[in-house]
Amino acid sequence: MRLESLIRRLGVATRPPGDVWERGLAHEVAWWEAWIDGDGRRWPEVYRERLDPTAALAEPVLAECIEAISSTRVSILDVGAGPCTSLGKTYPGKQLEITPVDPLAEEYNRLWSRKGIAPPVPTRACRGEELHARFGSGRFDIAYARNALDHAADPALVIRNMVGVVRCGGFVVLRHSANEAVKADYRGLHQWNFSIRGSDLVIRRLRRMVNVSELLGGEVSERCELVRDEQGEWIIAVFVKQSGSAPPSQGRTEPPA
Repeated sequence: MRLESLIRRLGVATRPPGDVWERGLAHEVAWWEAWIDGDGRRWPEVYRERLDPTAALAEPVLAECIEAISSTRVSILDVGAGPCTSLGKTYPGKQLEITPVDPLAEEYNRLWSRKGIAPPVPTRACRGEELHARFGSGRFDIAYARNALDHAADPALVIRNMVGVVRCGGFVVLRHSANEAVKADYRGLHQWNFSIRGSDLVIRRLRRMVNVSELLGGEVSERCELVRDEQGEWIIAVFVKQSGSAPPSQGRTEPPA
């Protein structure tokens, strides 16, 4: 390991996650500013699709959940959505009601306004740790996060909140690149690694680990798997909320250092 990387990791390990998160915000805004100003940079087709109000929802795991919902209206909370949701806005036979949230929404909306563009579904300002306080219990059919919770100060609490805001029988769907913090060498907001241990979802960073499956206990039924495709390795977790689930605690859920 290079000396620069070792020093960075030692610094990350000795600072509270919330402090590391605050320090990484400017880096995140700068990345998305370049993406918006550059019309998606190396990903112009992704840029166009996110801004297309007629784009079809293509996330296969979400499609499975949508098919299992009897109502024609399906409400989806997209957590850590960035400047505009990655989810397609249409699905055959269903009316999708997507609510994208992100802690940096105000910064992103300023960037869009400067460019004279309004995303088809604007992102609202909300931290994942505050979802339950913002929306209350049982508000959504599905809560979804893609490559976002590795950025959070307390991802375990965010997941508890996601369970809290979906209805009984509703779904929490997580899709994250495996061990993203290690891949990014703990730069910027990339501070947590998602992995599977046995059949459990585990999130960890330097000197800290949370077994999410054990944390949720009897609140959910779950399916966790490692999936490989042309984009790499993904940790995919689907939780189905059981009746009688308790609302999330507002305290921190990670163990002490």
